[in-house]
Amino acid sequence: MIWLLLVLSASADDKGHPLLPTLADWVERSTAEYKLDDISPSRAYGAYIDLNGHWVEASMGAIKSEKGWRTRPGRVELVVGDGLDSSRFRAAPHDPLSRPNFAVDNVEIAMARDLWLTTDYSFKAAVKQYQIKTASLAQLGSAYPPDWSASEPVQYLDGSSLPEIDKTWLHDVAVNGSQVLRDLGGLRNAEVHSNMTVGQYVFADSDGTRLTQGESAAVVYAWTDVLRDDGVQVYEYKQWVAGAVEDLPSEKELLLEIRHLGERVKARANAAQVDFYEGPVVFEDDAAVDFFRFLAIPETLGTPPEPRPGQTYDQQMRDQPRLGRRLLGVGWDIVDDPAATPAGLAGGYRHDREGVAAERVETVVDGYVSDLLMSRVPRHDLARSNGHSRGDIQSTWLARESVWRITPDRNLSDRAFDKRLDKTMRESNSDRVLVVRNLERGRAGSVPSPTDAVWRYADGTEEPVLALEFQNVDRRTLRDVVASGDGEWVRPYLAPFSPGATAMGSQGLPAIGIGPRRILIAEMELVFPGGNRQPHVLEPPPL
Repeated sequence: MIWLLLVLSASADDKGHPLLPTLADWVERSTAEYKLDDISPSRAYGAYIDLNGHWVEASMGAIKSEKGWRTRPGRVELVVGDGLDSSRFRAAPHDPLSRPNFAVDNVEIAMARDLWLTTDYSFKAAVKQYQIKTASLAQLGSAYPPDWSASEPVQYLDGSSLPEIDKTWLHDVAVNGSQVLRDLGGLRNAEVHSNMTVGQYVFADSDGTRLTQGESAAVVYAWTDVLRDDGVQVYEYKQWVAGAVEDLPSEKELLLEIRHLGERVKARANAAQVDFYEGPVVFEDDAAVDFFRFLAIPETLGTPPEPRPGQTYDQQMRDQPRLGRRLLGVGWDIVDDPAATPAGLAGGYRHDREGVAAERVETVVDGYVSDLLMSRVPRHDLARSNGHSRGDIQSTWLARESVWRITPDRNLSDRAFDKRLDKTMRESNSDRVLVVRNLERGRAGSVPSPTDAVWRYADGTEEPVLALEFQNVDRRTLRDVVASGDGEWVRPYLAPFSPGATAMGSQGLPAIGIGPRRILIAEMELVFPGGNRQPHVLEPPPL
């Protein structure tokens, strides 16, 4: 009870958030006053987001779900140990009791009680995990790097206003977009989701960091498919991401693009089957940036995996990103800079989840990996954070991409690119080239299946591609890019919160990729995947 009374006396004058002093007081005092069997926390931190949002899901012109919400998800961690500590261990699952949803009203006694329960449990869990972790790793005879690196405390209180949520616009674009797909006829599903979230992020740690920072994102997601009589599912999705509703394309523009999406799916469903293709491939627009997003960007993320029983640090790092690795061709560079966010888009920030100021990082120079994006979790070869810790507040925070730009050795004009393509087609004895404009939501390390692709012939005519999937593709394919050009393309997207996962359609980590609008690969292999669904027995009801 004494703790509660002391917390209530904290000042609420900070412009960032009225309950920041309560959070800050609690994490400071937890390291000084908690003790169990002569064990005390070595550090502590707490964070939460004041989150407001609105979600709409429509299908066939009808609302399936619509809701607004206000919530305050948070996390608190008390850490035991120094160097090797209790914070990261694969064998111990994250306990939900240290991932609370705080009361959303600014009542200090309510916040104080939630913090009392959460920090108490977090400390006891940390003591237990530290003992298990040290015993497990002591058997390996292999030194792990420290679990955490220090950083200068930050004092940054952002009092700027957040954008408004236009609930009517979100409702209308979802309903009208799904109705556009419905009215085309012949489509099995016609889904459009729209949502917007705004939040004030609040962070405090026992070293003195005090941070409040606004964040927002607006998303529209459309998806449709056709299931052919032979069981082949033809589908495509489109995702629009911005910082606010007013920064998205207009409803008229979105409905037109959604209509084109449905028309492409119907055309591909009636296309001729091609069992195998080996030849040149052109990636355009979103697909050109996504090619590097799936193959190159995972090689720039530096957070090592959590220690695990029975596996040394060297064993865990064998398939991880590595400094000095040849990743791209000569003259290619990649830079990640959270401060370089194009106007109106979401993905950049000033400070990361751990309160570290974001830095511009040159991850690839002249084709070689020269640096990695880092959180406060060090490696043997990189020991400091460069402000790239990101993720869902109640999940694991890892070094992630934000606003990245890939620069080729030469960015050819459209005409010069086409001349290089003609030469490549002659050398491969091919009368057509596969042009890919959109890719499935896939996992890092491979190129997902095309969901918008055409055959383009020498005379410029195009035919839709039914269904193909890439074979034998990994990071080494990056060196097979023989041409890039036609200026730059900006690709806002939602990455999965965990690098090894697949992003959901309208939920994820906002990021932005910028790269050449067209790239040419001299030769790739693709195969027809065959029927992957059971055909429908009955005809659908008339629309």
